[in-house]
Amino acid sequence: MKKKFLIVLALFSIFQFSFLEKEDIYQLDKAHTFISFDVERFMSGEVSGRFNEFSGDIKFDVENMSSSQVDIVINVNSLDTNHETRDKHLIGSMWLDAKSYPEIKFISSSIRKEDINKYRIEGSLTIKNITKKK
Repeated sequence: MKKKFLIVLALFSIFQFSFLEKEDIYQLDKAHTFISFDVERFMSGEVSGRFNEFSGDIKFDVENMSSSQVDIVINVNSLDTNHETRDKHLIGSMWLDAKSYPEIKFISSSIRKEDINKYRIEGSLTIKNITKKK
């Protein structure tokens, strides 16, 4: 089964960093941020969902983007695929095991500008105490 996990920071479509001080720290604003995922389901389509409860900080250094940092903690129990039975199954012991592993964590390892309004954030994603780096 192919899985994709996507953390999307929707910080306005024309977000530019020119108004920032040399170094600023921001907390994720849930009104302008969402964390979503897509999972291929037995080669018959994808299941999409989101996590509704999370927290995180973004530290921007506009003069030295490589020293910028993103740290995000996601509440596994806030998983929402718009299907209650499926959600209970996914947070159960067979998949995410929210009782034993209540949080998913993302810590950035690099941030780089790719285009005028496009940045690439890579880092470590930890699910069920297993960390994968990208």
